Amino acid sequence: MLRTLPSPSLLRDRSHPGSLSVSPASLSFGSVQVGNSQPLQETVTNSGGSSITLRKRRDRCGLQHERMNLPVTLTPGQSATFNATFAPQSGGSASGNVSIASNASNATLTVPFSGTGVTPDR
Repeated sequence: MLRTLPSPSLLRDRSHPGSLSVSPASLSFGSVQVGNSQPLQETVTNSGGSSITLRKRRDRCGLQHERMNLPVTLTPGQSATFNATFAPQSGGSASGNVSIASNASNATLTVPFSGTGVTPDR
C-alpha cells in the first residue's frame, strides 16, 4: 500500500506558528508644522511558518492609518503595508504606540511612534 506523507514544508508549518515582525521597528515623524501632515510607511510581515490573521489596529495619539483594511490574512513570508500619518493639531511633542492584534504567536505587536507639532512663525 502506497502512503503519501506531508511535504517537509507542511510539517514545518505545524511546528513554527505564525509570528509578526515590523519594519521599521519604530516611527519617528520628526517636526511637522501644525496643519500639515507627514506619512510614514509600516510593513508587517508574517515571519513564522503558518498563516496569521491581523484583526485590529489601535493607536494612542490620533495617528491616521491608510491602505490596510482589516482583517487581513498573511501566509508565511507575506507582508502587508500601511501608512501611518501624523497630522498635529497643536504645537508640542507627541508619542505613543500603534498596536496590531492578531492570532500570531506574538499576538499583540506594538510599534512606538513620536513626532513634534511645530507652530508657524508669525
